[in-house]
Amino acid sequence: MWFVVCLFLLSACNTTSQITESQLDLEKDPGLSWWRVKFRFQWPQDEDPDWSYHALIADQVLRPVIDQYGEAMPLWRFHRRALRDGAGHQFSFIYYANEETREAVKKAITADATAQKLSAQSILLPVRHWGGAENSHMVAATSDAGWPDEIQRSWPYFIMGVSQTWLDLIREFREKQGPVPADNIEHTLDYYSILNQQLSDQWGIYGRHAYLHHLNAIFGYLPVYIRETDQWQYF
Repeated sequence: MWFVVCLFLLSACNTTSQITESQLDLEKDPGLSWWRVKFRFQWPQDEDPDWSYHALIADQVLRPVIDQYGEAMPLWRFHRRALRDGAGHQFSFIYYANEETREAVKKAITADATAQKLSAQSILLPVRHWGGAENSHMVAATSDAGWPDEIQRSWPYFIMGVSQTWLDLIREFREKQGPVPADNIEHTLDYYSILNQQLSDQWGIYGRHAYLHHLNAIFGYLPVYIRETDQWQYF
């Protein structure tokens, strides 16, 4: 199950930018570095995480940022997680940009009305802005260090496409569902709860063929090693 979920986060084409040789050499620009915005949520004991919070943040808080500053972010992506550990329930926006863009993004998120309303309801914990670590200028810096170098360097382009696909799907469902209620945050939360369930249902029905199957087709219909079972399987 975790393998399928992870593949969804790794399975789409970049719809906003074309990869060129110059983009593959982005790290030669000394001004670019990886930055991360961490949206952390209250997660009461004995309750499941509410994944619809991520769709709300992505659509209402981060979409305007991407629309405005996307040209200054040659690479960006989302990361979603919820584990009973120190990090807890968290939705991250990870982007590759210069420090000037980072300051603009931080300012826009801090001033965002939706984020402020979620904070006022104690749903959203203080937002954290991270970055500037050693070697964070490298394109592969935020990839899994256990992967081969060539995958580490190319993967950020791939996951950016995945993130754009997910964000586009949210927009598609929002346009079908109608205007987002702006009267109070509770109605907004209910709206995105419904939207997230619709999105999850569609993934469950079409994810294997629309995403996993066609991802495997790009690599020539090869079997994939499943670590948990020590077996090779086709998708």
